[in-house]
Order: sequence, then C-alpha cells, then structure tokens
Amino acid sequence: MASQSERRTAPRLKLGKQARFLYHQDFESDGRVQNISETGAAILSDAPVKIGDIVILYPDGMGRIPGEVARLFEGGFALSFILTKYQRSSMNQRIAMAQKGLPYFHLSDNRSAVRAKYNIKTRAKLESESESFDCTIIDLSSKGCRVRCERRPEIGVSLSVGALLSVVRRHTSDGFAVEFKRIRPQQEDDVAAAAGAKTMSDNAAGDPCGDYSAESVRLLRAGSK
Repeated sequence: MASQSERRTAPRLKLGKQARFLYHQDFESDGRVQNISETGAAILSDAPVKIGDIVILYPDGMGRIPGEVARLFEGGFALSFILTKYQRSSMNQRIAMAQKGLPYFHLSDNRSAVRAKYNIKTRAKLESESESFDCTIIDLSSKGCRVRCERRPEIGVSLSVGALLSVVRRHTSDGFAVEFKRIRPQQEDDVAAAAGAKTMSDNAAGDPCGDYSAESVRLLRAGSK
C-alpha cells in the first residue's frame, strides 16, 4: 500500500469512469471513479464500506485493482491501492489509456472472461423451489452473469437463470451474481458469443437481441414467458 508521502505527491487526474467493485468478500456494487493516481483513487458510491476495508476495484477497461479504504467522504470513499512493484510501474500507462477511452490489455484480470452489459429480462428458479421468479441479466460473460432482482438467494445456492444451471457466488447492490455450471461446449460457444456482442442496455427500442445468436437468446431467456 502507498505511504502517506507517496499519496501526497502522486498527482490525481480526473477520470469519471464507471466501475464495479467487490467489498466485504461477497458483495459487489457499482460506482464512478472521480479521480485516480498511481497510488489511489476517489470512488463515488453509496456502498457501506468502512476505513480499512479491502476493495477490489474494476474500472471499465482497466482490469483488477486491489486497494484499502483510506478515508470516507460525503458520497464516496478514497482508496489506497495495494499493488505489486510491476503493477505500480504500469499504473500511469493504464490511466493514460483510460483517459483516451482505450482498454489496457496487459493488465492481468483474475476474472477469466470479459463481461458485457445487457438488459435481458428472464426468469430464475432455485433447485429447491417449484416456482420461478422475474429477474434481469445486466452483465454477462461465458462463465457467469450478474442479475438485477428483488430476491437475493443465499450464496452457494444452485438455481437456473434462463436455461443455464448456475450457482450464486456474490450479492450485489441490486441483486446477485452467478457462475454457470455444467455448460455443454455448444452452449458455452453461444453464451460466449452473446458476451462478445455490443452493449444492449441503452438500446432505445428495448430489444436486447441485436448482435447475438438466436440460440444464445433462447438459453438466456428460457422460462421468461
């Protein structure tokens, strides 16, 4: 973690990028990076973090950046990065790329699949229940998805999201995140194709089917009627 003197001397640059972050191990939330330097960042979010909490930050296009909450302020918190020597040396390049709107491809991200944003209305069903419930897939990769839903099943519970068997891995500010399990190779190709499509959540027509295959739509929407 950066020392007090390093935090004072490192110049902070305005960024304004959307970000996801993990905190309290099993919770995920959204925020915005107000400013950033090679040693830390200011995050705008109403997530209930505390000084000393470890946060894993995922700014759009910048990969995984771990840090510790150094202070709280109205509307957010300041994060002091916890980086290896190599990661510290690459931060300025990551920030420069982000300011140009370009992803930094050399950063190692522990998440093994790129996620894309969507707005896919579907239904989910716990293995232990007979009735399904409404939910919306809001981001997706070939390995799992994040779901907006009023219900938050217990972590570790098995359920189906559309036609895909899944396990609840985290709770989020507006629902939960799952990891897919027992996906056949063809299904993985279809879901990966969906995850590689362009963002659909801002589609004014509300049609999330733009760039991905009919089969991937069937898998994700199964049971939504």
